[in-house]
Amino acid sequence: MSKFVGVMLGCMLAVTACSSTEEKSTSTQATGSSTDATAVLPSAAPPAPVRGVEGDTIKIGFLTAKNQDAAQAKLGTTGITFVPHDEIVTKLVDDLNANGGLAGKKLVPVLHVTDVTGGADPQTISNEICATFTEDNQVYAVLSNSTPSDQLLACLNKAQIPLIVSSGGTFSFADKTAYDANPLFFNGSGINLDSAAKALVQGLNTAGWFTTDAVLGVIRLTSPAFDAAAKNSLDPALAAIGVKPAVYTTIAEIATNDDIARFSTEAQAAVLKMKEAGVTHLMFFESGGGAPFFFLAAAKGQGFAPTLGFSTLSGGESLVQNIKGGGTSVSWSPVGDVPTASELPESPEAKKCLDLIDSTRAAFTSPNATSETLRFCDATWLLQAGVKAAGGPVAPTDLQKAIEGLGSSYQSPAALSTTFGPSKHDGVSEYYITDYDPACSCNVYRKNGPTPIG
Repeated sequence: MSKFVGVMLGCMLAVTACSSTEEKSTSTQATGSSTDATAVLPSAAPPAPVRGVEGDTIKIGFLTAKNQDAAQAKLGTTGITFVPHDEIVTKLVDDLNANGGLAGKKLVPVLHVTDVTGGADPQTISNEICATFTEDNQVYAVLSNSTPSDQLLACLNKAQIPLIVSSGGTFSFADKTAYDANPLFFNGSGINLDSAAKALVQGLNTAGWFTTDAVLGVIRLTSPAFDAAAKNSLDPALAAIGVKPAVYTTIAEIATNDDIARFSTEAQAAVLKMKEAGVTHLMFFESGGGAPFFFLAAAKGQGFAPTLGFSTLSGGESLVQNIKGGGTSVSWSPVGDVPTASELPESPEAKKCLDLIDSTRAAFTSPNATSETLRFCDATWLLQAGVKAAGGPVAPTDLQKAIEGLGSSYQSPAALSTTFGPSKHDGVSEYYITDYDPACSCNVYRKNGPTPIG
């Protein structure tokens, strides 16, 4: 579950059932010249037990964190605040249970709380979460507001426990193959790295960002998922529009707090490469905002100011606040892309969520606080929608089919537009273009409408 540890712009966190039918044969008994046939109808087998469901209750696991403010202070970022996760979960669960629960079952929450300042290594954290939900407790599904680690995905997939997350626009660490390999994994407001890479290049190209005289530099994260997405999607998308980077730099992900110093050093080295090569346009393919934060801090000191191209994965308005600048961005998160005052109209789903958690809106002191809250609502309500569509808490594969069957009928409170299907378990399905406006020191949406993500 290491994806949240040390990430720049927010806190990341990182049902076995069967059915059977017994039939009793129909018997006929003959006596003398008359036949007396008595048909024995097949007896209805009792429903197969579903993990986490007992009587009128259903246990649901929630991944939560604490001490996020202290972790951000250590990183030196500003303007990133949090609503306590346990408070969000409590209000969501109470509201759901007051309105019929999950298909008539009372939801019993099982929380795993990670102290993000605790210093545990990512594998240890993943193992602890795995034990909480597969050994210590029998849960029907696990919900989270961020992308899980590969280890946690593998653990829950092996146990046949659905994992429903809502990582939002800023965090994605899973490529398309991760979704394909884990069929019980859904992300309500997330985007897989392959789709994000294609949208990044398509959007910047449509926006006219790749000028004919541009000298392109690319900085991307390196990990198995990022490497695969670059090979399968990012690099082919650049080649398809006839663009060849002059400098192409990769920096390993921040997995633990110990990686921060190394990451900063590598970003500084990238500045020298870019500057020496005469890079005029710099594109980031990363997640969480760490790469542009450290790179641009070093670039400022060296008087290097290329034209910047991002996606929502790099943090939107939170990034702007921390780098005191910006560029052109391919944006798919209605909360976080731009300042609150210039957001798109608040969706009914977002309003419902925020009013439920704090109708005064006093708790939402930053885009991150708002986004995290919306993502907890999203994961919970997507599970609710899937269980309702399935007709109740069904076996894992049946729940999978029910969520896939939602299509575009479910709207995430944390995304512009949401679509699911047999080959699409990440919800995000369209984007806007935003530009940095020096007049307000903020991002602003272009007036053209949304573009579908293919």
